[in-house]
Order: sequence, then structure tokens, then C-alpha cells
Amino acid sequence: MKICAIIPARYDSKRLPGKPLIYLNKKTLLEKTYRQVSKVIDEKDIYVLTDSNKVINTLKSKIKNFVLTPKKYDTGVERCAHNFQKIKKKYKGYLIVSCDFPYIPTLALKETIKNFRKIANIKNYAAATVHTSTKDKSIIRSTKIPKIILNNQNDILYLSRSPIPSNFKKKITYHVHHGPICIKSEALLKMKDFEYKDLSSSEENEWLKFIENGLKIKSSLVKKISREINDRRDLIFYQKKLFVKINK
Repeated sequence: MKICAIIPARYDSKRLPGKPLIYLNKKTLLEKTYRQVSKVIDEKDIYVLTDSNKVINTLKSKIKNFVLTPKKYDTGVERCAHNFQKIKKKYKGYLIVSCDFPYIPTLALKETIKNFRKIANIKNYAAATVHTSTKDKSIIRSTKIPKIILNNQNDILYLSRSPIPSNFKKKITYHVHHGPICIKSEALLKMKDFEYKDLSSSEENEWLKFIENGLKIKSSLVKKISREINDRRDLIFYQKKLFVKINK
């Protein structure tokens, strides 16, 4: 079963302009993410989708495959859905890993692929992913990190920026999702035509598009995913925690 990795890398990020080329300890954020993914997926099957020739020219000696895309997309998944067919080789699954994940554990990537292989040939499943559990109130209250509800088969029922469940009567562990996802080729093709409906618009969450259209996402629990780098605060977090030296 052929699976590739796609790393969407938007240069003109609103919250952190030039993000893919920010240097963390002498390597760009994008290259560090690429190296983590290459521990699981062969480099010949990793593709960086970017809106910037500057990214390509800076890293073409270190990254094998680039796809230049228009600048118009708001999310990395939109960039992938509208441009993955530019990749000449055909794959059953497309592992999407944002360039925001320079420290993503390889176990999270391997588990995502493992979950995908379980559902790859099952109808009505669109994708597979992983999640973590938390008791950290700052994460639970954060609107940046979606909280998820799963059924007994570990299918995602709903994702919300609000704390769910309410824990009104029974206290249960919160599960959060902010990691990689592996999508069937046919589901990724459909996704570019899915519109934001009430739920996906309300939560501003693109994975709810699958659920709103009757498709399933399989998940499983992993110990750690790692914090994304979305803004300056995330850079400061890693600077303090890992003594990361940051340069532009």
C-alpha cells in the first residue's frame, strides 16, 4: 500500500510571516519537520507544497520534492486538496504533516500510518489520525487546540474549540487533536469541493467537513504529539524549554 507524506509550507503566514524559513538551531523549521518525517517515510515519497519560490530556492539542496502552489489557500489541507494531483506518482494515502511540527515524535507518525492501514479499504472512512489526552486546564480551555469526542471504536464524533465533554456529572479525561492525519486519495479529492457548513464553520475546523458529509475519521491515543509552532509565543516556548536559538 503506497503512502506518501505531504508537508504544506505557507510562507505568507498571517501569524508568523516567513515561518518555514525561521531557523531553529541552524536549521529551518521546514527542514527540521522534513527530517522528522523522513525517519518514517522515504524522502522520495515526501513532498513539500509551498506558495513561495524563496522556500524552494533556499532548501532545494536539502529537500527532494517541491510543488509550487498558488498563495490563495487559507489552510494547509486546502493547499493539499487542491494541489496533490500535481504529484505524478499515485498513492493510496497522503500523510499530511504541517511544517509547524519540527519536533513531532516519530511514534505519532507511525501510529497515524498504522491506523490508516486499518481503514484504507473500508468504505465510509476518509482518514486516520492520532490524539492525546490531557488534564492541563490551559490546553482544555485553549481555543487553538481542538478537543475531540470519540465512540467506542475510536472514530471521531466531534471536534470543538470548547471544552468537551462538559463533565457535568462524570469526570472523564479530555482528548485533544492537533496532529498529523493520513487521508485516502479519493477523500482528499472530494475535500476540495466540500463547503464549510454550520458545524465546520462554527468551529472553524476542516475535519468536521468529513463528518458533516457522512465520512469517518479513525484515531488512537498516543502519549505525545508535540506543540505546533503557530505564532511567536510558540517559538518562545521552545526557546525556553529546549534552549532553541531562533534566527530569521
